[in-house]
This record gives sequence, C-alpha cells and structure tokens, in this order.
Amino acid sequence: MKNRLRYFLIAASLAARAALAAPEVADDKWGTATNDFQISIALKDDGNVIRTNKPVKLTLWIKNVSTNQKHDILKPNSARQGFDVVVIEPSGKKLATDDPQEGAVSAQRFVLGPNQVRKIEIDLSKVCKFDNTGTYQITAMYRMLGLISNQLNVSVLPAP
Repeated sequence: MKNRLRYFLIAASLAARAALAAPEVADDKWGTATNDFQISIALKDDGNVIRTNKPVKLTLWIKNVSTNQKHDILKPNSARQGFDVVVIEPSGKKLATDDPQEGAVSAQRFVLGPNQVRKIEIDLSKVCKFDNTGTYQITAMYRMLGLISNQLNVSVLPAP
C-alpha cells in the first residue's frame, strides 16, 4: 500500500511539473523580461490567419524567468485588474478591447516557481470584431507587472 501511494505521488509530481514546463515558445516570441516575468501571445490554433467575423481565441503565457524565486501572481480576468490586449486594425485604428476576460475566466492566484509557465486562454472575439481584411497587430500588456508581450501579426481574410 505504501509503495502504491509513493508511486502515485511521484507520478502526480511529474505530471504537475510537465503541466508547468515551458511551452514550445520560441525565444523571439516573448516580450521583454520585467520584474522576473515575461509574457507571450499566439492564436490558440498556432496560426496567424483567420477569417472575417470568426471567433478569435488568443493564448497568453506568463513565465517566471527567475532561476531561484517563486512568485505569487494574480491571473488577470479583466482590464480593471491591469490586463489589456491592444488590437490595431489594418487602417491603423486602435480597437476597443476594454475587458477581454470579463466573465470568461474567474480571477485566481497561483504560484509560479523558477522557469515555470502558466497558460491563459482569451476569447478575444467577445470584445473585438475582426471584420476588415488585412493585417491586425495584437499586443498584450499586464500593467500590474509592467509586462508587454511580443507583437502578433494576424492576417484576416474574407469569410468563404
């Protein structure tokens, strides 16, 4: 019985570490490290082409770049908590994205150990319409930590 429990605990620990391991995000796809953190964004489906008026799911990763410090962090769930997504449409106009997480995800605190990463998914189409064709520029900011993500260029094509 003790051996089964020991093996279960080891397996659970390894699974938890794997879940928090750094995702396959290229070094040039992260924003600048600030206050021991970096953030990165990408479309959920890993592409950068979408169709007009279709749902847009954004994946955001928050990474603790410290080599020896754990950090407690609030998972943002609204702009009022310091989280913003800036979207610039092809014409250069900045689109309003006041609360990309409002009602989508409840706020929670979590601890990130050294070099650990947490993934957050955002339904950007709830607050922003991608109804013009062309290239949109998307950047995420987490004001509470002074973080700015990589710039994501998304091509929007006409719906078929």
